[in-house]
Amino acid sequence: MNTAEKESLLKEWIKFKKAESKAKSARVEVEGRIQEIYGLGFDGNSKTFKEDDLGFSINLKKNVVYSLDQEKWKSVRNEIPENIRPEKITFSIDVEGFNYLQGNEELVDTYKKVSDCVTIKENKPSVKVEKL
Repeated sequence: MNTAEKESLLKEWIKFKKAESKAKSARVEVEGRIQEIYGLGFDGNSKTFKEDDLGFSINLKKNVVYSLDQEKWKSVRNEIPENIRPEKITFSIDVEGFNYLQGNEELVDTYKKVSDCVTIKENKPSVKVEKL
């Protein structure tokens, strides 16, 4: 690919990215107007409104997110009986530690055990182009 083709491709990416951002902003504005019409005063996390005469079904989802202040929780956690603690403990991989195990010949048995529990998947790469 020559320089002119690369430049054209990069300019095209910027054009589509701007159009995408503009379309997203317009969609978000329309979603706000739809929410004003139907409201979010319903029970539960979501509600579907039927507009049979118009041929539409509208689903509004509140998307309530709960977060836990880790430090505050640690300070009161032991005061709450274990069987009623509203917590979920999850484990995640420490990639740096995993790579250390992989590269250390003395820990090959440990690495094998751990690697049986790990799935590695490549997601879609992201691309960002900015005009300088």
